[in-house]
Amino acid sequence: MIDMVVPAIMVGGSGTRLWPLSRPNKPKQFLVLDGKNSMFQETILRVEASGFSRPWLLANDDALMHINSQLAETGIAPAGVIVEPVQRGTAAAVAAIAQLIGGNNPDAIILVMPADHLISKPDLFREAVLRSVPLAKLGKIVTFGIVPTAPETGYGYIRQGEPLHVENQPVGFEVAYPGGFLEKPDLATAQKFIEQGYLWNAGIFLFKASTMLIEFQNHAMETLLAVSSAISSETQMSRAGITYHYLSTKDFAKVPNDLPIDTAIMEQSLNVAVMPCGTIGWHDVGSLSSLWEIAEKCEHGNAVIGSGFAHNSTGLLIYSAGGRKIVGSHLQDLMIVDTSDALIVIPRSRAQEVKHVVDALKSSCELEVSDTRNVTMPWGEIQQITNNGKVVVALLNFAAETTFDRSSIATVTETWTVANGEIEFIRANHAFVLGEGKSISFDDGTTVAITACKFPASCVVVCKLPPEPLSLTEIFSSKIQADEIALRVA
Repeated sequence: MIDMVVPAIMVGGSGTRLWPLSRPNKPKQFLVLDGKNSMFQETILRVEASGFSRPWLLANDDALMHINSQLAETGIAPAGVIVEPVQRGTAAAVAAIAQLIGGNNPDAIILVMPADHLISKPDLFREAVLRSVPLAKLGKIVTFGIVPTAPETGYGYIRQGEPLHVENQPVGFEVAYPGGFLEKPDLATAQKFIEQGYLWNAGIFLFKASTMLIEFQNHAMETLLAVSSAISSETQMSRAGITYHYLSTKDFAKVPNDLPIDTAIMEQSLNVAVMPCGTIGWHDVGSLSSLWEIAEKCEHGNAVIGSGFAHNSTGLLIYSAGGRKIVGSHLQDLMIVDTSDALIVIPRSRAQEVKHVVDALKSSCELEVSDTRNVTMPWGEIQQITNNGKVVVALLNFAAETTFDRSSIATVTETWTVANGEIEFIRANHAFVLGEGKSISFDDGTTVAITACKFPASCVVVCKLPPEPLSLTEIFSSKIQADEIALRVA
């Protein structure tokens, strides 16, 4: 009998270093950066193959609207979705995955992957995974190491130990202990690591569920107990044949904050192996310079994505996503990334410092840090027209005949004006069907059921804000709970 590998995809992270392309209301894993699919979709499709079962997903509540929309485009239904109420780091995520999948089958072979990596040769990656299954069955936690192509300072490294054999056949290597996992080095140290044959840490793991749970018992019991309690008190919900496991907020909040699986388990365990992967075309797309690295470049080293033009320049990244023609002339080794509401120009050598730029923008309460101007929702799209910190004007386009419940913010005065079609508003058992040009206002925080009933349907919403600034996501997305939306075809 062939052991089916159970993929478990962690759909987390905000991709701060990819700002302004990646933002909290559209994280990098849902962006289409290389090809026709998002990185999340590519990750799902990567394991849609013989030897792999239906995948599990782990994500936070805010990501569900993107997940459900992009899953529908692939036609793939996951075996289950684990919903984290708060993010507590990859150790908690792996503990939840191992418990929920291993609850029915302690011998399940689980492949944990991030949703925001590119692998250009998925067939070779799958071969490496399936070749590693015997090690996982023997109780090893297998990590996948990438053969470096340059002294990269943005990655962690793995130091290989003695070769491993299964039935007299070589299969990977032990990870040296102690000190087999090394954090992001400076340039000189990274060069030494490459000379010594170290591998990049891809953050992809293969293990038997029972093996990982034993390691948590030995090295991270506090995390394991809190996650176990959160699972015991979970709420399950089924939509479109998919079971969503909403972990208990009260219990999950007790998990130690921001604890990586590398720190909690991998650096402590004596049972870790590494499978070198030199040809799978892996890239974690961790910064804007990654876009230059993976893009097709001209003979002068310029990468132009979208409507751009490089003139008498070398080593440029021009990424035009804002509808404008971007021209770089007499420049060298710069990144110019343009969106509809934000433009950044920064040396490629300073790519990792975009995170500090974002931190500075946050301290200045710049709304562009968190929001793009368009927000995709299960029922359609929100397009921001203006947001000056005092008044927000947005256009809501309804994509299907749907109903959703929404609680207005008590400190925000909202006026909804129907621009197209007919929309029904039900508040306190009173129904109002409004046609084009008609308006209704809310300011008391009550729940309103909103139904688009004649198409095309759209509303212009004007929100007068309180003194503290609110982003588009805070006004709309956080108040339309993904687990409360009831889609009904009229």
